[in-house]
Amino acid sequence: STDGDTEETALTISRADVLLSKNGQGAVQKTDVTAAAHDADGFYNCELDATDTDTVGQLVLYVHEAGALAVRHDFQVVEEEVYVDLFAASAVGYLKPTTAGRDLDVSTGGEAGIDWANIGSPTTGVDLSGTDLQLVDTCTTNTDMLTAAAVNAEVDTALNTAIPGGPTANSVNQRIVAVDDLTQASGDGDLAAVLTDTVELQGDTHTAAEAGGATWDVARSGHATLGTYGDAFIGLVTGSAEAGTLSTTVMTSDLAEATDDHYNGRTVVWTSGVLAGQASDITDYLGSTGQLTYTAVTEAPGAGDDFVIY
Repeated sequence: STDGDTEETALTISRADVLLSKNGQGAVQKTDVTAAAHDADGFYNCELDATDTDTVGQLVLYVHEAGALAVRHDFQVVEEEVYVDLFAASAVGYLKPTTAGRDLDVSTGGEAGIDWANIGSPTTGVDLSGTDLQLVDTCTTNTDMLTAAAVNAEVDTALNTAIPGGPTANSVNQRIVAVDDLTQASGDGDLAAVLTDTVELQGDTHTAAEAGGATWDVARSGHATLGTYGDAFIGLVTGSAEAGTLSTTVMTSDLAEATDDHYNGRTVVWTSGVLAGQASDITDYLGSTGQLTYTAVTEAPGAGDDFVIY
């Protein structure tokens, strides 16, 4: 009943009251003309015929009788052969033995795979071009099969045959000839000569420190070519602070230049000591003592502190 509990045992459910939807199609009345009859406890028997179940797929049955709740049942219609295999009295299950009409080639013991004895014409040639044979336990000798000894003999014969004077381009023989020519003394790849040159190169190599030191330790006077990076360093002047006047604006140095004001307008950069990395512009130079006057820096340099004038 509509309360979902009380049993309705006297409903009249005719053919027209039973609607069917076959595999998603629109709902129509069932074909079987038998009216649904009450069975027990409010349950009714509803008969369907072959036309009602003639479409493979989902079958939905609807009934909504006045005075009772709507009822829906979902069924799955399968091919007859599938149903017989699974549900008939002599059902063989999902896998069939190797008999006519089988779905999968299976032995009577249930092993699935290819039964070569069950091929339609086993005495004729079988095309296995699309078959990947991973492992063969036993291989029956055929008239055109080569034994291991025969294969070895064929390979030995091929390897011991002289390479023709004009081997086929891009063949193995042609590549071997090309490599052989390079390894001869008359060829571009004379291995002995290459080895000699390699040994010489190894003896001429230097570490990064050696190479760098050799470059930077050359005197500036040796870089005299105009326009080179070395030439650009010739104008640099190096010196060290000496005891005398050492303050945040004045520094006595070991500079030998005797002309007063010679370095005025240039820049002094300290490379060691407490002022390492600082720079200041030179406002005065006294040639008699090598004394530099510059814009105030953070601290007074110490005797022995190195500097560069740019």
